[in-house]
Amino acid sequence: MLETVLKQDWIKKREVNKLSIQLSIESLLPFVVPFLIGLICGLLVKVALKLAIGILALTVILSWGGYKKFWSIQELFDKAQEALPKLFGEGRGLLNSLPYTAPSFIVGLLIGIWWGK
Repeated sequence: MLETVLKQDWIKKREVNKLSIQLSIESLLPFVVPFLIGLICGLLVKVALKLAIGILALTVILSWGGYKKFWSIQELFDKAQEALPKLFGEGRGLLNSLPYTAPSFIVGLLIGIWWGK
């Protein structure tokens, strides 16, 4: 009799452990997904910044060497006045789809920027 009670108790504990593992995975999912999205966004931001700095350095060198004449500051400002409102309008939808208020997203973004290649 004692054996059957102990066996039933062991089976119940095992079922509870399975349930607790399931619940812990389900409870971690809302933290893991924004973290991974932030990590990917951080890597993309770092690569985009490196590319922009490289292009800027190349244009400065070409302009300084006299190989290419670029716009003046006023012409560049006028072109930016035309293009940036369109760019911000299109980018707003993307920004609204990111979970940027989640702390796990911000941590993932910072780690992605820091560790990015």
